[in-house]
Amino acid sequence: MTKQATTKDKADKATEPCGKTKGNGGRRVFPPVSALKKKFPEAYRASGGVLVHTAPAMGCSFSYLEKLVANNEEFAQMRRSIDNEIDGLVQNRLLNIALGKETGHPTASIFWLKARAGWKDRQEVSHTGNIDFSESSIPEAAQPSKRPALALISGGAPAEPGADDD
Repeated sequence: MTKQATTKDKADKATEPCGKTKGNGGRRVFPPVSALKKKFPEAYRASGGVLVHTAPAMGCSFSYLEKLVANNEEFAQMRRSIDNEIDGLVQNRLLNIALGKETGHPTASIFWLKARAGWKDRQEVSHTGNIDFSESSIPEAAQPSKRPALALISGGAPAEPGADDD
């Protein structure tokens, strides 16, 4: 019985940066960035736009690939472009599900778009009419003069001790 590789297992396999140490006195030899640039778009698309899955496909560690994308504008631009492309595919799939052209789980598409494409639920609240803040609109029990603690909060004078004692 074989164990299926998890995301963590895949990331653990690629803990070393790209490159080989064999036959070079223990010094790591990195492949040219141009070679990695050629591999990146295909590997990133195949992984669904997830760097941790892209790194093993490129033969390097996640941390190395993350630094490469963060520090190299060409990699960053490729990533943004592919992310937009994938988000568009998810949006089209959601639209096709809504129109009945495809079957699937719209919840998964909505979750993706909220988590990755910046979609947000918005709740519009509108108020019509007037709001009366005059003292006559406040119920008598809530008026500051009837409740010493509210009088202090609203800037009124504290009640005299024993004034309410009947």
